[in-house]
Order: sequence, then C-alpha cells, then structure tokens
Amino acid sequence: MDLNFDSDSLGANTSGARVEKPTAHRKGRKPKEVLPEDPTARKNLEAVRSFRQRQKEHVESLEREVQELRSLLAGKPLQPQQQLSNQPNSDLESLRMENASLAAQLSLLKHGGVSFDFRTSQNQPNSNCIGCAVEKMKTLVCMGQIKTLEGKLAEAHIELQSLRSLQGLQQLFQFNNTQTDALLQHNLNAASLFAPDMSLFGVKQSPSTNTIDSPASITHSTQLNMTPWLDDLFATTSSTPEAPTKPTATELYGPPEVDTVRIALKQLPSLKDCKFVDLMMDTFVEQCKRSDQKWMIKSLLRTMSYRHNMLDACNIMDRQKVLELLVIFAERNKNHLTYRNTIINEGVESATKAVSAARALSGGLGPSTSQTRVTHGTLQPSPLQKRLVDELLKIPSLANSKDTIIELCVEMQSHMDSNTERSQDSLINLMRLGKQLESMCQTLEDKTKFAYITESFREGNRAVLTKLYQDVQDDSE
Repeated sequence: MDLNFDSDSLGANTSGARVEKPTAHRKGRKPKEVLPEDPTARKNLEAVRSFRQRQKEHVESLEREVQELRSLLAGKPLQPQQQLSNQPNSDLESLRMENASLAAQLSLLKHGGVSFDFRTSQNQPNSNCIGCAVEKMKTLVCMGQIKTLEGKLAEAHIELQSLRSLQGLQQLFQFNNTQTDALLQHNLNAASLFAPDMSLFGVKQSPSTNTIDSPASITHSTQLNMTPWLDDLFATTSSTPEAPTKPTATELYGPPEVDTVRIALKQLPSLKDCKFVDLMMDTFVEQCKRSDQKWMIKSLLRTMSYRHNMLDACNIMDRQKVLELLVIFAERNKNHLTYRNTIINEGVESATKAVSAARALSGGLGPSTSQTRVTHGTLQPSPLQKRLVDELLKIPSLANSKDTIIELCVEMQSHMDSNTERSQDSLINLMRLGKQLESMCQTLEDKTKFAYITESFREGNRAVLTKLYQDVQDDSE
C-alpha cells in the first residue's frame, strides 16, 4: 500500500476547506439540463397536430352528412346548422330555390293584391325549404279568399240596399198605377158613349157593346190591315239570331295562373327534368283559350294522363308536396276549372241525348248507357272500396255525403270490371263525381286529404286505371 502523498493534495487539505464532489456522484435531485431545440422534432410535432385536426374535421363533416340524410329520410326540413356550408354547389342551389320562391310569392301578390311581409326576424336563420314555400302559398290563398269574401259581403250589402230601394219604388209605382188605371177606365167608359165607327181604320168594335179595344190591339190591327208588306219585315226582324260562339275562360277570367305552380314543381328533385309538368300546364292553358266541347273532352283525358304520369315519376317524399301544390293550383284557377268542367258536362249531356234519340229511332237496338252504368242500389262496394268509403267519410266536409261517395266507389268498381263497357262518357261521369266530391270540401286541408286518399287508391290500382285511360283515349282518337 502506497502511503506517499502528493504535495499538492496536502496543501489543499491543510486549509480545512470542504472538497466539492462531482455532480454525477452527488445525492438528491439533479439539475435539469436544457438541451438545444431541434427544428426537425418541432416540425414533426406540428405535422402530427395538423393531421389530427384534419381527421377531426373530416369526422365532424361525415357526422353532419349522416344527420342530414337521416332528416331527409324522415321527411323533416333541414335545420340551418345541418346544412353543409362548405360546398359552393349547395349554396348556389339554395340561392336558386330562394329566388324561385320569391318569384312565386311576387306573382301571387300581384295576382291577389295581398300585402304580406315575408321577411323573417334577424334573430332567426333563413330556411330555404320547399315546405316553407308551400305554407306561404297556402297563407296567400287563404288571405285571397278572405279578401274575396269581404268583397262579396260588401256587394251583398250594396245589393240589399238597392233591393230595398227598388221594392219601395215598386210599391209606389203600384199605388200610382192603380189610381191611374181606375181613372183611365172611367174616362174610357165615358168616351164609349160617343165613340165613332172605327171599322174604316181597321179597329175591331164589339157588336154587343160600344167599347173599343185596347191601344195595343188598335196599333197591331191597323198595321196588319193598312200595310201588309210589313209582315215580311216583321218576320225578318223578329227571327231569333244564331247563338254566338261561347267565350273562352281566358276571355272571361283572364289568363290562368300556372307559372307559380310550375316553378314550385320544378324545384322538386324528382320533377326537375320531368316533361309531364310542362305538358300538363301547357294543355291547361290551351283549354282556357278554347271552347270546343269535343276537343275539351279529349284534352281533359290527356291532362289526366299527364297528371298520373307526373305523379308516377315522383318519389314518396315529393308526391305529398305535389298533391298539395295541385290543390293550391286548383284553388287559384277555380273559375277556369269550373267553366271548363261546365263545357265538358254540356258536351257529354248532348252526346248522351243524341245516343238515346238514335237508340229510340232504331227500336231500342244498340248499347244503352243506363244498362252498363250501375248504381249503389244494385251493387255494393267491395271490401277494398269499403275501406275507401270509410276513409273519405272521415273528412269533415264529406261526413254527410255517403251516397255520393258510394256512387263514386261503385262507378270505379264498374270501370275496373273487365265485363263492363268502358266508354268515354262513363269515364267523364267518373271524373264528374270526383270533382263533385272535391267541390264539397270546404277547406284546403279537406281538399288535400281528399287528394291523398284518391291518390293512394290510384296507386294501389295503377295498372288497371292506366289501361282504362289508355283504352278510352284510343277509342276517342
């Protein structure tokens, strides 16, 4: 063992100072050494954070899209927070829908003269859904009906006042005429004592009495005896002139309103490129410009065919909105439709009378409409149509119209029977019964329910009814 000490070490310890040990050999917590920042590690950390943020945004967008699709399947309007704002195509489509809705509202306002504020509150977000447009159009229709009823009420008050005034004048004139007739009769009796012989002037005088005829008989007898050539002139001027051509619905009520409903129907995804919308609207406009009965009947069959094809082209969600728009369309053009149906009914009645007369002349041979048409007294509706009767009776406006409903259902059943003769007149009669029940509905809600029920029945018997319309159209050509 080496006991030799270095002089330096001895000198260091001679002072009595404590010797510091290295840091690595000390006990307790060690001081934290701050390493210089690495740029590569910092960039990697930022890249990881950015990737996680993008993943989070992608997941949120997928969740919003799933929620939006669920709302569409449920048939509910989209909430503003559910709409995808990061898609420019969606924004453009919403702006187009809003523009079309505003154009439709402006057209309704100009047509009905109704002032209504469609601006929503600043606290509520804008909603561009077709349901809102339909509700606004219903509001306009109701307000237009209120204004029409107010105008009719004012006219009724004016007419009542005029009738009261006229009644007072008639009573006054009746009293004056009574007094005048009594005075005139007294003067005639007094003058008959000194009446000359009026036979020279063509006046008939009674042989037993000396009274003369009335002034009207004097004038007519004098004209016939003194001027025989006036007979031909009187016959020419008093002949009944030919009946003029019936005016059209456009001439009576102005052009029909079709642009509003056309725009609303084109907004639906199912009918965006459907040609039957334009065909149905254009055919109706042409119907309002004409008054030919035969052409109107054929045109009505084409219109119903276009309507059915348009409804068949819709999906389940859009079909309900289409029926609501068609009810509003019928309400806005009520006068035009009523006038058209009147012309068609007159044509069918005249054709039925002609067939009946021809059948009577032929000794009872030939088809009879009364033989092929059945009534609710001879045939009861089937269980399927019994359900249709029950559904129609649930409508408040049709609660007391059971006979007409059964007649409609039995008429439908007779047309669906292959052994029954299917004619154009019988199909028009079926449409007439449907229009009669529809006119009995007092409110828009009842008319919409009636449209829902009849469309459900048509959908369940689509093949039979389509073939029926096609056969009748082929026979009418």
